[in-house]
Amino acid sequence: MNYDIKITLAKNGEHICKINNIYMNSRYNPSVEAERFVNNVSCDFIPSIVICINPCLSYCLPYFRQKFPTSKIIAIQCVKYFKKEDSQWDHVIYLDNYKTLSERIFNELGEEKLFSTFINLWVPSNKIFSIENDLIVKEIHKAILKARDVIGTRLHFSKRWAFNSIRFFNLIHKVSILQRGTQTVFLAASGPSLFDSFSFLKTHRKYLFIVAVSSACKALLENNILPDIVISTDGGYYAKRHLDCIVKKDIPIILSAESSFPAKLPTRNTIIPISYKDGIESFLFQECNIPHLIASRNGTVSGTAIDLFLNLTTNNILTGGLDLSSNKGFIHIKPNILEEIDSTNDTLLYPISTRIAKNSLQNHSLEIYRSWFQNLDSAKSNRIVRLFKKPEEQNHLFNIKDISVLEAQQLINKSFEPIVINKPCTIDTYSSQQKIHHFLENTKLDFSNNKYNFHFIKEAALLDFLLSKKFPNNKDHVNECILKTIKFINLLIQKNESINNFFKEDSK
Repeated sequence: MNYDIKITLAKNGEHICKINNIYMNSRYNPSVEAERFVNNVSCDFIPSIVICINPCLSYCLPYFRQKFPTSKIIAIQCVKYFKKEDSQWDHVIYLDNYKTLSERIFNELGEEKLFSTFINLWVPSNKIFSIENDLIVKEIHKAILKARDVIGTRLHFSKRWAFNSIRFFNLIHKVSILQRGTQTVFLAASGPSLFDSFSFLKTHRKYLFIVAVSSACKALLENNILPDIVISTDGGYYAKRHLDCIVKKDIPIILSAESSFPAKLPTRNTIIPISYKDGIESFLFQECNIPHLIASRNGTVSGTAIDLFLNLTTNNILTGGLDLSSNKGFIHIKPNILEEIDSTNDTLLYPISTRIAKNSLQNHSLEIYRSWFQNLDSAKSNRIVRLFKKPEEQNHLFNIKDISVLEAQQLINKSFEPIVINKPCTIDTYSSQQKIHHFLENTKLDFSNNKYNFHFIKEAALLDFLLSKKFPNNKDHVNECILKTIKFINLLIQKNESINNFFKEDSK
C-alpha cells in the first residue's frame, strides 16, 4: 500500500508526521505526548527486549531508554520513511512480508530474549495501521510461542545433550575436517521423494559429492549408492539406530558433540566434528584441542547440512527427499530403521494403515522445518534446488527452486575442484578424558568461588536462569541456578569417570 507521508511542524517547533492526512503525533508538543505515553505503560518484570510497533518519528525512544535502561529497545515499522529516526533504535524490523515476520523476529532475537519481551503499540498509528498492527502483534505472539517451544525442548533434552557431549569427547578416535571445493553437492534427505533421484545419482555419481542424513543411509545403501559422507545431529536415543548400517562401511560421518551414535562407530569411522559454539561442547572442543567445523543449529539435520555445505562449495546444492510436507503414506523413504521398529507394534486392531494415517495430518515439526527454509536469504536459497519427479505438484518453499531430475543434469559442474576429506588424525582418548575431568573440577571450583560459567547454568537450570534475569529481585532463582548447576557438574564428572572405567575394564 502507498502512503502519503508528510513532515510538518508542531506548535512548539518540533517535527511531526502526517500519514494520509492523519497526524501520528501531537500537533502541540509531541515530546510531552511521548513522555506521557511511556509513563503510562507498566511492566511487572525487567524485559530483555522492549518492542514498539510503528513509533513513526520515535519521540518515545528516549523515554523508553530512561524507563528500561538495561533493555534492548527495538521498533517494528510498516514504512521505511523514517530512516534517520530509525537509526537511533537498537534494532529496527521493517514489515516486508507478514508470512515471514514471526521467523524474522525469532531469528533476530532468539528464544531467551523473547522469553522476557515487552510489547508496546504507538497508539496514534492505529488510525492508519490498525490491520497491520493486529497482524504484527499476532506474529510477535507466534515468535514467542516458538520461543516457548524451543525453551521447552532445551529443558527436556539439555542434560541428555550434555551427557552425549561427554561421551563424544571420550570416544572419538579418528578425526578429520573438510576442505572447500567447487563440486556440486547432493543432499540425500529422508523424504519419500528421494527415490526419484536414485537413477540420477547412479548416472552422475562421479560428479557429485553426496551427503546423506543418517535416516537416509539405509535406503541409499540398499540401492547400491555409497554416500561420500553422512551427517547426524540428533541426540535422541533412537537416532543412533540409523547409523548401525554404516558402522561396517568405511564412510566418514559428520557428528555434533551432542549426537547419539553407536559406541563402535568412532573406532571404525572417521569423524568430522561440528560445533555450534553455543554450549559446553564449545569449551570441551577447546580443552581437548579437537579439530572441528563451525555449524549452525537448526531444527532439522537437513538445515544444518545445507548451511554447512553452502560454505564448503561454491556450486549448487541439489537435494532429494527434502519433502517437508505431510502425505498419505510414509513420511520417510524405506527402508527406515524407525519404521521397522514401529512396525513391530502393528496389530489387527491397530494396523499399519491406522498408524501411517497420522502422516496425512498437519505436522507442527514439519511446519517449523519448512519455515527455516522459507526464511533463508536469497543469497543462500538461490543455490538450493529440490529434485522431484513432478516438481509442479510440490508444496513450494519460496525462493528454493523445485525442478525435475532431467533439469538437474544442467546444474552439475563437471569441471570442479573436489571437496576433500582430509587425512584423519588420531585423538588420544585417555588424554581427552583427563582434560575433561580437570576442566569440570575447575569449573565446579569456580562456582564455589562465585565465578559462574553461564553456559553451564543454561544447561543445568535454564528456566531459573531466565527467571532470574526477568525478576532480578527474587534471589530464589539465583540460588536455584547455583545449586542445580553444581549438581549438574557433579553428574558430568560421574559420567566422564563411568565411561573411562568402562573402557578400562573392556580393554583388559
